[in-house]
Amino acid sequence: MIGENLKRMNDGLQKIVSDLRKDPHALETVWVSVIAFAGIARTIVPLHDIVSFYPPRLPVGGGTNLATALRELTTQIDSQVRKTTLEEKGDWKPVVYLLTDGRPTDDISAEVKRWNEFYAKK
Repeated sequence: MIGENLKRMNDGLQKIVSDLRKDPHALETVWVSVIAFAGIARTIVPLHDIVSFYPPRLPVGGGTNLATALRELTTQIDSQVRKTTLEEKGDWKPVVYLLTDGRPTDDISAEVKRWNEFYAKK
């Protein structure tokens, strides 16, 4: 079952990228990053423009650590997404696609609450 779900996630990522590459506006504005959370959460592809982005093969690991993935996501948003200032126009609001092969194996309630309080409305 793990192999089938992993294949679906890889196929889903390929489909998202393929669809974005068909949009001329997306080609000029979209940047993509991939955070894997099998076992541990880590950024496996840092922000990359959609034109030169190639989807990685998603790793297999123990568990679906969604809480740590949400922490990694918020860390990346805080450090990578540029805010608009008087001198510079910032980045567009991030769009997050969450692809998972199953239910979380950790407690996500605190991270979901944190996301809703600090990031959902940004």
